[in-house]
Amino acid sequence: EYTELNSSLNQLLESGADVNSLSSRKTTPLHHAAKAGHSECLATLLEHHADVMLRDESTTAFGYAVKRGHMDAARTLLAAAEKQGGAALRQQLVNLADSKG
Repeated sequence: EYTELNSSLNQLLESGADVNSLSSRKTTPLHHAAKAGHSECLATLLEHHADVMLRDESTTAFGYAVKRGHMDAARTLLAAAEKQGGAALRQQLVNLADSKG
């Protein structure tokens, strides 16, 4: 099931879909993958330059991963934040999650 989902996601992104597209509640595909703890989809989204700092109405994808207990996903997102913007961005992501409970 998830392999097919990731395959479809990859096809959409390869066809030009916006990896950082926002829903009406400002959620992104990265938020949804983090909520589900779907590491394979997270990796695909991050390979296509998903922005780990984007927030919906309440938190970042990292915040959802932590709240839902998806620690592998949280670690993946922290590593991506550091890759995207260095240790300072990684710390900013942690601080955002801490401030939102």
